[in-house]
Amino acid sequence: MKKLFHVYLFVFAMGFESMTLEMVLSRLFAPYFGTSLVVWGAVIGTVLIALSLGYYIGGRWADKKPKKSLLFSIGIIASILISVITFLFDLVFSNLNPENLFITSFDLLIFLLIVSLLFFAVPVFLFGCIVPFAVRIVTKDVSHSGTDAGKIFSYSTIGSIFGVFIPAFITIPYLGTRETILGLVLFGLLVSLFYFRKKPYLYLLILIPILLYFTSDYFYKQQSDKDLVVEETQYQLVRVTDEGDHKEMKIDTGFGIQSVYYPDAELSQNYWDSFAVLPYVMNDGKKEKDVLVLGMAGGTATAQLRKLTGEDFTFNVTGVEIDPELTEIAREEFNMNEEVVTDDARLFLQKTDKTYDLIIIDVYAKESFIPSHLATYEFFEEVESKLNEQGIVAVNINAPSKESEFYTKFTRTFAGAYNFPYSVKVNEYWNYLLIGSKEELDFNKVRNIDNPKVVTLKHWFNDVDMLTFGEGDYFSDNKSDIDQLSMKMYFEGF
Repeated sequence: MKKLFHVYLFVFAMGFESMTLEMVLSRLFAPYFGTSLVVWGAVIGTVLIALSLGYYIGGRWADKKPKKSLLFSIGIIASILISVITFLFDLVFSNLNPENLFITSFDLLIFLLIVSLLFFAVPVFLFGCIVPFAVRIVTKDVSHSGTDAGKIFSYSTIGSIFGVFIPAFITIPYLGTRETILGLVLFGLLVSLFYFRKKPYLYLLILIPILLYFTSDYFYKQQSDKDLVVEETQYQLVRVTDEGDHKEMKIDTGFGIQSVYYPDAELSQNYWDSFAVLPYVMNDGKKEKDVLVLGMAGGTATAQLRKLTGEDFTFNVTGVEIDPELTEIAREEFNMNEEVVTDDARLFLQKTDKTYDLIIIDVYAKESFIPSHLATYEFFEEVESKLNEQGIVAVNINAPSKESEFYTKFTRTFAGAYNFPYSVKVNEYWNYLLIGSKEELDFNKVRNIDNPKVVTLKHWFNDVDMLTFGEGDYFSDNKSDIDQLSMKMYFEGF
């Protein structure tokens, strides 16, 4: 056991390093491509292809040259490759805007597979070689080969378990993705280099990931003159920019704008202003309204409600935002002071007994993709159950036109959960406001609005479509292709 302790420790370290790499791959892709199902599919597919080849070739390799020095050399090469490749990955894609590629969702999948294979297949392949190689090294007696193989797989799997939990709950949220990569590379190198301890000059290899880390850190975190905040949270990369008369909050790729803050202007110049019309068309006649916002982000929706209609209504706001660090950024940069619950929107609905007069849903994960569990018939039924009898729900969605496949399927899904579902085109961009209620709404009331701050928004509500559930597919908890339709919509649209 003592003679093989270093081999077992090495296998543990490589299992840890391999799984940690798999965990951070999605975070590396996120700032440039997001983390939709298509991205995850490309990452996981690459890992499985490379591992399977590594298992097969590694076994044959070990039979031909069962040398410990070769085994530990594989660990050294794989570790150094990780640091070199992640540096090159950032260097290449920080200067590439994916939305300019003009590709379809299927082409994107192929593109991401090629990118994954080019950048990450080799180190993952080498990790795949290690387990069968180690089994060959420790097996001296065929009668104990099963036990020996079991030990190797056990230590490797234990390392992988640590490779899941440590980055997910400790290093990525508290240190960062690149710091996690540096740590795993140094750990793998130190364990591998120990075999060559009689050749101390080899320890100079440790300088490679350290130097690349600081160089990569410079490229990754350098800010433009506009950047006020560039922060990697547990969920995403958050960027706040100074646009002169206002601030903008962008997530990951910066493909869309999640929130804006105009300190000296009444209007946000975008769809958030349309929420201010809703209190005037409600049937409850109440001047004080309980409002729930799912997807609080920077708080622009409620800021516009208060700013534009504060003379006519008061609002008791509860916001729900899954990312606590984003909320803190909003408080500091956007002067947001609403009550915010840190939770998943759907879990919050399941836990709360309160009902609301107005529920605003503006939930996007990873730039411009609506999480699949927040766009199903069952979800909208849950939202409907939290409405007061004369309450309404308003959902912001993006679509290039009413004829798009995404718009058709999403509105059909939404319409199934409400007695009276409506759709309004609220700006010259892609934004549509879906409105649902238990009672019929009279949008002619919009014409009677005399609030000078809201008058300029009335024209958006001149053309209100009544939605129908009809026949055809819709998004459900059991079956949803919203990621694929979103990807197709965005890349074909641009």
